[in-house]
Amino acid sequence: MTVRMKDIARDLSVSVVTISKVLRNHPDVGDETRERVLARVKELDYRPNLAARGLVTGRTHLIGLVVPDLLHPFFAEIAKSLSDVLRKGGYCLIVSSSDEDMVLEEEEINQLLRAGWTR
Repeated sequence: MTVRMKDIARDLSVSVVTISKVLRNHPDVGDETRERVLARVKELDYRPNLAARGLVTGRTHLIGLVVPDLLHPFFAEIAKSLSDVLRKGGYCLIVSSSDEDMVLEEEEINQLLRAGWTR
């Protein structure tokens, strides 16, 4: 069963807002409460639902990259380097290959746009 912030809040008799603030490292949560929340988060192995967070914040922290060929060392190096830089900024890179097919490339880009990604 997936653990939700609501579950942690109920367990600790605090609000979901408090859980959210602790997870975002907001300064107006007391140390004792913060420690209790973080301990429970760790105990339950809580992982935020990034899709839900993206709906609320309008930000997914995902970057899409469509390359013509994943086997070519040039594109592989670009993807690796970009991923390294993005990861340091809290983003994740999603890579897709168009296999040098313009129709497939357009489909891949449109799929990212349908998922709510922007150019």
